[in-house]
Amino acid sequence: MGASERQNSGKKSRGKTGCFVAIGCGAVLLGLMVIVMLVGYLIFGVFIDEMIFSYSPYVPDFYYYISLKRIEFLHSLENLF
Repeated sequence: MGASERQNSGKKSRGKTGCFVAIGCGAVLLGLMVIVMLVGYLIFGVFIDEMIFSYSPYVPDFYYYISLKRIEFLHSLENLF
């Protein structure tokens, strides 16, 4: 009786550990995906901005400001290297 109880408790703890590992891996993958998306938008967003500015007659001021700040940031990165 005592051995079977120990086996059952071991299985339960392994199940909880697996759940925590799965949640942790999911959170890490989600964080990496967000970082990759932000870096990709930072680098390739300049091309997207050029397409929007060339085809759209009206661009909101805040979007123009953000794109200028992004271009300044990329130029500062170029100066570092």
